[in-house]
Amino acid sequence: MRAPAFNTIRHATVALLLAVAAVLGISACGGSPGAATLLSDTFQSGKPIESGQIDLRFTLSGEGSPAFSKPLKLHLSGPFESTGSKKLPRFALKLDLTAAGNTLQAGMVS
Repeated sequence: MRAPAFNTIRHATVALLLAVAAVLGISACGGSPGAATLLSDTFQSGKPIESGQIDLRFTLSGEGSPAFSKPLKLHLSGPFESTGSKKLPRFALKLDLTAAGNTLQAGMVS
């Protein structure tokens, strides 16, 4: 018998992978012209991104599924800045991952 924490992490991981696949599938089919234009202007401009602030939030609800009675939430945030070509950028990122009502917090600084 596996520990409940392992099963929770395994279910959360599977749910996160499925959600990412769904988001990629939906975005590949089209979306808001405003969003498509913004992404195109940002990433196809030929200009390198030197610095920025990440604030990524993702929530997955498994309505109707007894395995996912509580939503899976991911929040990644913090600043980053390039230190030059082929060098690790400077960053101070914070990750909050909530699965089955339990929250894991982690951070990374370079």
